[in-house]
Parts: sequence; C-alpha cells; structure tokens
Amino acid sequence: MNLFLQFDVDKSGTMSSYELRTVLKAAGFQLSGHLLQLIILRYTDESLQLDFDDYLNCLVRLENASRECTGEL
Repeated sequence: MNLFLQFDVDKSGTMSSYELRTVLKAAGFQLSGHLLQLIILRYTDESLQLDFDDYLNCLVRLENASRECTGEL
C-alpha cells in the first residue's frame, strides 16, 4: 500500500500507466517494454488508470511469476 500511495502522484486513488511503470520499477521488477504494455492493457481501464485492487492483483501475479521463474515456491 505504501508504494501505491507514494506513487499515486496526483492523489486520485488511481494510478496512471506512467505511475504504474514507476512503481513496478521501484518494487524491483525489471520488465521489458513489451511486457509493460501487456500489463497496462490487462490491468488498466480504458483511460489507462488502475485502482488499488487492480494494482494488488498485478503485484501478486508478478510476484508469483517471479517466484516460479526463480524456483522460489
């Protein structure tokens, strides 16, 4: 939650696709441009915003995928 609040620059309660890119990098995810585009398409709405629930879903899935890739289960 702290990262969401920290990177929700305009304090709108939603995060823009730009803010999402920044927060994912700060969370330690090094993602390709293509993967970032796919994540943005999957988790943002038609105005390229995501709310806290979508943010959490995104982080949980990325964390699980990261663990599977590194064998940390």
